[in-house]
Amino acid sequence: MLVYLYYSTQGTFISHRLFYYDTCVFGKKYESAGYHSITHSIMRPREDRSFAVLRIVFGFVWLIDAYFKWSPAFINNLTSYLTDGAQGQGALVQAWINLWVQGVNVEPHFFAITVAVAETAIALGLIFGVFSKITMTGGMLMALVIWSTAEGFGGPYQPGSTDIGAAIIYFIVFVALWLGKSWRYYSIDKLLHEKYSFRIGSW
Repeated sequence: MLVYLYYSTQGTFISHRLFYYDTCVFGKKYESAGYHSITHSIMRPREDRSFAVLRIVFGFVWLIDAYFKWSPAFINNLTSYLTDGAQGQGALVQAWINLWVQGVNVEPHFFAITVAVAETAIALGLIFGVFSKITMTGGMLMALVIWSTAEGFGGPYQPGSTDIGAAIIYFIVFVALWLGKSWRYYSIDKLLHEKYSFRIGSW
């Protein structure tokens, strides 16, 4: 029962060393009580590190992307990026993108800088593992917005089309990082969580 209570309060950042010691001493008791599956699911440092490395690499990809967003070519031409996504699309897709264009035209520079700041924040959040859940949620939303506007849902889908757009793949990577709990290693969230409490570092 000790392991179960410790796991319940400490969540994903359970101490591997303490858990290993407890299961070695009381392993038969926990296994007979049904805690063997918990031990197996938690003690997987190789997989956790792999997801953490993927998170960091993906963060540098976003950092490069954010660098280009700070260029004058993007800051001064955000509207044109959106209108390009509507070219050759169906009526519904064009109506959706035009809705965004009308909103952006209110203050295009402000929206362009907002996109640049958001992508920079996502990149740093991934690299340093800080506010991980917020970062990944924001990244999923950002990827979907880019895919459905500037990339026109990956279309138009017609003879000669070669892909479905890159942003939707970004969305899938974010989902994989979330499901793999990529904040368990090499992250500021993990350090805060272990040092202060189970509530801090769980964003």
